[in-house]
Amino acid sequence: PWMQKINDETNIPEAVAVARGTFATGLKMYANLPAHLIRALTEEAHRQGLLVWAHGMVFPAPPAQVIAAGPDVVSHTCYLAYQVSEKRPQTYQDRFPVDYAKFEGGDNPIMAGLFREMRQRGIILDATLRVYAEMDERAAGNPEAPPYHCNTDLAAKLTNQAFREGVMISTGTDGMTPREAPYSALHEELELLATKADMPPLQVIRSATLIGAMTIGKEEEMGTVEAGKLANLLVVEKNPLDDLGNLRSVVFTVKRGRRFDRADYRPIRPEEIPDDE
Repeated sequence: PWMQKINDETNIPEAVAVARGTFATGLKMYANLPAHLIRALTEEAHRQGLLVWAHGMVFPAPPAQVIAAGPDVVSHTCYLAYQVSEKRPQTYQDRFPVDYAKFEGGDNPIMAGLFREMRQRGIILDATLRVYAEMDERAAGNPEAPPYHCNTDLAAKLTNQAFREGVMISTGTDGMTPREAPYSALHEELELLATKADMPPLQVIRSATLIGAMTIGKEEEMGTVEAGKLANLLVVEKNPLDDLGNLRSVVFTVKRGRRFDRADYRPIRPEEIPDDE
């Protein structure tokens, strides 16, 4: 019930209600849906008190139609680039590269209009630069493979344009963190937003805290240090405003008021991994 195929025969109020019964707090629109179903799902999910998250393009609906439906968050900056392509993929499974030529010579005016619409509607952009960096690495290792739909440089350029247009940016990674990694994949996303998308460090931290909380509808409970909110704190040795890499100089964290010293951290040992993994 938490993962459903939707078509014109679906009873949408019932589908949303059944998903709510799993204690879901948001609805994610993924892969392939026409524009009228995107709008219908968004309206019904909001009516039943759920947040709505969508890909920047839910094929074959172009990004402008996704934005017009009014989701709370859209993910993957480069999907939005399909808005200016004369030819767009009709399904998620048949994605092909965006038209890079449309983004030469400065800001694209069509994208500027799309970003202004997002700002006016309060729609958050979940940029996921890290996943594009992963794609670039895979492409470099296998030059004979079909090209991905976008690269890090364009994703970062468009994320920077969205930021300058006043769009709220969140710090999703669309990736996993290996058990042996000393810090989560989130740190890689933060650093890419600063170094590739040219966001100021303080704004990147805001994206990871307050806007991150807004993305999941928890801004009344967390995301800022305020009386009445959960005591979720990160204490670091070095100033992250000088270099976001300094967020890795953790002294201790506080989660819901409980302190965890970084000195006590150790990676999960192989013998502690369950057999079914």
